[in-house]
Amino acid sequence: MAEIEKIGLGSPKESIQFDQSVNEVNENDTYKPTVFEESREKLVSPKFNASKFLDNIINLKTSIPPTKEEFKSYKTSKSRSFAPPLRPDKEMKVAIAANKAKADLSIQTLLDKISYGEGATPKLLEKQGKNTSPYDMVYGYKQYLTPSTPVSSMTLKELFTFQNQLIRKTRGTISGKTSKNAGTSAVGKYQILRDTLFGKGRNDTSEKPGIGSWADVLNLKASDTFSPAVQEKIARLALKESGYNNYLKGKKSKANFLKGIARRWASVADLSGTNPSGQSTATSAQSLMPLIDNVKNNGQTINVNDLMIRK
Repeated sequence: MAEIEKIGLGSPKESIQFDQSVNEVNENDTYKPTVFEESREKLVSPKFNASKFLDNIINLKTSIPPTKEEFKSYKTSKSRSFAPPLRPDKEMKVAIAANKAKADLSIQTLLDKISYGEGATPKLLEKQGKNTSPYDMVYGYKQYLTPSTPVSSMTLKELFTFQNQLIRKTRGTISGKTSKNAGTSAVGKYQILRDTLFGKGRNDTSEKPGIGSWADVLNLKASDTFSPAVQEKIARLALKESGYNNYLKGKKSKANFLKGIARRWASVADLSGTNPSGQSTATSAQSLMPLIDNVKNNGQTINVNDLMIRK
């Protein structure tokens, strides 16, 4: 076998002596590296083996035992490289669902508070008679116009007709900065207006809603029902357009998000204590601020595609 002579640092070359007695190789012999090869390997090989490090990460073991399906897959796998996930899929799905439920609850709590200011309190809804559902609320609690059927069971075509009638019946009754001859078409839990739902254009209808109107954005059809589910989707779209997503992303301040809400709902006061419409308010800024903080802590952005009735 070859041996390396001891040489001093800075020597010009290595001196190697070979054992001349080795003159044939048996194919059954086990190869053993020479002292020279071993020494060279130590000098050449890097101290940090990135490939080995990544392999260790990929094959990281956790305290979570594999499922029967995972173990079966491991046994039949050619590579037989089993790396249990850091968190099982089922547990991950449960966590995602829990976070979404928490976010939805924070949004719903904020919207419910807004609807109370719009008049959807149990006490005030008694003025409607037997039907005390907030989703069937009509401006004035039927004082000006009583619908032939609950608004939550109307098609959007029927609702469009009813809202036009309500505007005519309520002319001159609206306080604030609106024209003396103006009326209102506010219906449902969130007192949704005709112009925001179908558009302000003279030719905008339930069959052909204006571009950018809520019926247009949500792809609502004239035959769709103004159901509680649809009303909740519309309310979330209104919240998004008030600046909800930008607030969550840090692009809008809490005060400006509150202003956006106040522009959508006349019953909400901004930090000045008033509403831009000039109408009297029922929901103070102080009462909404904790709920706005809550959606920031727990909320998720509102995706319009999730709200659309049909894609």
